[in-house]
Amino acid sequence: MKKYPRPGDKNERGEDLYLFLETLLSARQKLIITYTGMSIRDNSPIPCAGVVSELMEVMDQGFVFPKGYQYRFSHPLHPFDPAYFDGSGPLFSYSGDNGRLAAALISGKREPRPFVEMPDREMPGSGEPDREKPDESRLSVALEDIIRFFKNPMEGFVKNGLKITLKPLEEEREDREAFALAGLEQYFLGNLMLEKEACRSGEAGLYPVFRAMGSLPPGRKGRLEYERLRALAEPLIQEAGKISAMKRLPPVLAETDAGGIMVSGQITDVRETGLYLMGFGRVNGARLLSAWIRHVFLNAAGPGDYPRQTFLLGRDPRGKKPAAMYRFLGLGDRARLYLGELAGIFQDGGTTPFYFSCETAFQLAGALAADGFALTGDPLFKAMGRARKAGRTGTGAPGKGKPVCGPLL
Repeated sequence: MKKYPRPGDKNERGEDLYLFLETLLSARQKLIITYTGMSIRDNSPIPCAGVVSELMEVMDQGFVFPKGYQYRFSHPLHPFDPAYFDGSGPLFSYSGDNGRLAAALISGKREPRPFVEMPDREMPGSGEPDREKPDESRLSVALEDIIRFFKNPMEGFVKNGLKITLKPLEEEREDREAFALAGLEQYFLGNLMLEKEACRSGEAGLYPVFRAMGSLPPGRKGRLEYERLRALAEPLIQEAGKISAMKRLPPVLAETDAGGIMVSGQITDVRETGLYLMGFGRVNGARLLSAWIRHVFLNAAGPGDYPRQTFLLGRDPRGKKPAAMYRFLGLGDRARLYLGELAGIFQDGGTTPFYFSCETAFQLAGALAADGFALTGDPLFKAMGRARKAGRTGTGAPGKGKPVCGPLL
């Protein structure tokens, strides 16, 4: 059609010119034409449409305007540009917020203030740490708050110190039906199986319950996933059954003075031989640290006739054993000292960031233990490299990724 045109063929350029001419003739008093004349990325000029360009050429060549008259305006990239507020040109704005921003730009650049001001940790000439006077509301803390803080100290500082509450990220739902148990779903079902079947020996198990809950894939695949989950949990169930057969001691609500801070909490799951903590997940840094803090509190505040050992049962973190059992021995008089240090760090963590990661520290300690805790040379750098890799993968908690509070700081 373009090569052999005929009368009556559609001419897009002619139609655009005709429509633009109708627009010009339809205007009675004023006509305002706007177009994107600069790139939003680098402020480089962008040519306007052909009909608009022809109109400006005609106006420049065929009309004589009074001195100082201007019919073409080029607006800056940002609405807070000083050109809108300095009165030197035809541009103007009534925005108060943008006016304050423009005034800040005109006044000159200032040194940016640090997001977090780190206080001096030592008094001049004393060599002793300068710990601020504790807040009256912090003189009494709960054991669960201390445990929650050490799992993610950055989150505690952001929430309690900076008073910033971040909206939790919603877990993305799978578009397809799951055909395998993994992540939080496997962790939840494994804990439920460990809790329910440790005290009974039924043949049917929890397969009908899980199926009714809709937690298993349909058909034969669901049965296979349940058997796989049962095989993972079976060693833990056997150990938990032995623990359940022991005499349970009554739970107690305890409170103790830890370096001027009253720490209170409930001591539960204590048997005749010690405190037992069980879970289906792998024993990672967060679970070990939580168990250690509970162990310290048991030794510092527990009744005198209660045992002073703590046992942590879970899956082997390296996957070499079907089950792993960790034991913490009694601490004696050192328990109050340790609890006081933990409470002090928790108290300071509300005003000063405490750079600590459970999983990174756990991997670092494991790597150092493999080389006899050599703190110099290649063994130390090797251990730090291994811990750094663990820190990039997340917090070590089941089903969780990287925390959002650390990158915020």
